[in-house]
Amino acid sequence: MQSYFLWTLVVLALLGTSLVSGAKDADHLVCQLPEGSLQDLQENLEARLNGTEGQLQDIQNTLVSLQESLRTLLAEKENRNPEPAAIQNIPPKFERILDRYFYIEHNLEVDWASAADICRKINGHLAALKNEEELAAIQLKLRNDWYHLGISDEGHKGEFTSVASGKPAVFLKWNDESPENAGKCVQLKNGGFMGDYYCSERVNFICQLDTDV
Repeated sequence: MQSYFLWTLVVLALLGTSLVSGAKDADHLVCQLPEGSLQDLQENLEARLNGTEGQLQDIQNTLVSLQESLRTLLAEKENRNPEPAAIQNIPPKFERILDRYFYIEHNLEVDWASAADICRKINGHLAALKNEEELAAIQLKLRNDWYHLGISDEGHKGEFTSVASGKPAVFLKWNDESPENAGKCVQLKNGGFMGDYYCSERVNFICQLDTDV
């Protein structure tokens, strides 16, 4: 799109040069032509001027159209990947993944309760995911086999709740063995599936910054 604007500027510059050159030529002709030809010359110059004004109007219309196209493209980009809700003082360990902030712990392996406590200490919450797109984006960043998520059916068998929002989990993608209800805490497998396992199992974990999901 930048090339359109550059070409437009070039055209305007050429037109400006043409107008200046035309004015100089007109002065020269006025001095040399007999009086009877001045009217013809004036009509000729007016015709050229009218043609130039038409060209300038076409260029202006093109610029307006380009501006509208640019606004449309920017709006579409913003709608596809909106800015996350304003969060003050984002902790240094968190990174933006799509429209939310996460911290993925790759080294430390702890039980589910310890993972939830660590997330709280860094001003976050043990994470829950909201859709397939978010799962795919996080999946690309995983290094190990299993990660604790902030989803559990503790106290409500079979009803899996997000610890961050306190609401039912909005997205679950079970493996073939789950939910088996033997375990209470949900883990994410590096492979894109979730399972419910014992909360005492020591694995890595994922934190989120918001409480929306």
